[in-house]
Amino acid sequence: MTRWWAAVVLVLVLGGCASAPLGPPDPFPARPADIDLNRLDPCATVSPESLRAAGVDPERRQVAAPVVGGKPTRLCDWGGYGSDFGFTVQFFPSDAEQAVGADGAMIGEIEGYGTVRLTERETIAPLCEILVDTGESQLIRTQTQAADVEPPGPGSWIDKSCDRAVRLTAEVIRTARGLAA
Repeated sequence: MTRWWAAVVLVLVLGGCASAPLGPPDPFPARPADIDLNRLDPCATVSPESLRAAGVDPERRQVAAPVVGGKPTRLCDWGGYGSDFGFTVQFFPSDAEQAVGADGAMIGEIEGYGTVRLTERETIAPLCEILVDTGESQLIRTQTQAADVEPPGPGSWIDKSCDRAVRLTAEVIRTARGLAA
């Protein structure tokens, strides 16, 4: 009987030493490599040829450093009036994981990096936004927005916007990773 109680006590003591989970698992895959965005220029992450191929006017470029949620960001925006699509690359000192619970958020992967895709206004001037998990408290946000109401040819504007967003975001990731290496 004494051995039985000793075994019970041992199990309870060892069971109490087990650690509880720290929180929900990370929704993204392990990054191929962290990308340090601090010294990169968002305007240098996509080529004029790729922008033109996506229906974005590379000559209509605007640079800004807005503060979002109290945090400084850097962005480069192309397109606007006269373009079929506009495209923005923005570097944020935030975690992409924070957007996982947003309405309509879709978790994915581009170039091995975890992403969150969000869409707005799916029929009139639709916007496809992709947040890329590039490091601890670092993300790339790309936005592709159609400038018109009716899509040229078959398919919806939101599909066309998101297709372009994925292609351009893949280039942004590859370029940023190369520049940061």
